[in-house]
Amino acid sequence: MSKKRKPSPVSEVLPDRGSNSQTPPSRFEYTLPPRLLDLVISEIGEQKFETAVLQHERDLIAGNRIENQIGVWGRYPVISDLLQEESFAHDPKQMNANDLGVTEAELKAAVASMNKRLETTEFARKGYAGWLMTNPDFIAQHDALLRTHGDRIRVNGFPVPHNSQNLHAPLEYRWPHPTLRDGQFLPETWIIPEDEWLQEYKQFCERWRLSHLSGPNLPEPWLPLLPAW
Repeated sequence: MSKKRKPSPVSEVLPDRGSNSQTPPSRFEYTLPPRLLDLVISEIGEQKFETAVLQHERDLIAGNRIENQIGVWGRYPVISDLLQEESFAHDPKQMNANDLGVTEAELKAAVASMNKRLETTEFARKGYAGWLMTNPDFIAQHDALLRTHGDRIRVNGFPVPHNSQNLHAPLEYRWPHPTLRDGQFLPETWIIPEDEWLQEYKQFCERWRLSHLSGPNLPEPWLPLLPAW
């Protein structure tokens, strides 16, 4: 059995190359969930923290203005629902029963049933993501991917699945932060060539049943497929 291994620091596997007009800063900063930070402070007290470090953490949290934003990478937001409480929950108040052809009572019952099922699957998905970050084989392959292709990652981030309207088309990946000009995404900031880097990334995600990486040390497992509710 392999020995346990801690995740490598991001600064080690993806060192910052500085900032210029072509390459944004590659420093990732993840924020603690606000409730978790409050619980830690209430337990041990603010005096256990360096004042500047604690203020920096609070500033980062205050800067998370996008839904499911958990940090920043240079000038880009880092998006993930893995660290959010009840990120799966659907609110019946945001749905229209008439549009769905059901009564209000039927809508509430259906949403409650759906949320209960999603709670189970989301719990398993988050648990699997946490387990991956204790798995020495996953960590080794993750670190090797970042070390080998760090230059591409620094410029564009990690590819994310692109929802195609053709359900029978192969899964495509796109860069997460395309540049918009005259109403169109610039191809070089959106389309990813089918080169060695993308093939290795896709194989890594397929091997570990991931949708993508939201950032270093932040795997995003696929959600299980469920029948319609």
